[in-house]
Amino acid sequence: MLDELGHVAGYRRVHVRLFNGYDSRAKGHEPWPAGGGKPPTQWAISRPAHPFEIREYEVA
Repeated sequence: MLDELGHVAGYRRVHVRLFNGYDSRAKGHEPWPAGGGKPPTQWAISRPAHPFEIREYEVA
């Protein structure tokens, strides 16, 4: 989320499905932070895709 000046003020949380089939919603896990994590969330997809990269996401 951005403040009135356009600076990052917070992060949305997302459910993710990874290329390896892991699905946070199906597992009943809490949504992941969409930024600010350590290590940071990787939104780019390698070619070929790494099994732990995000394939799909849904903003919670």
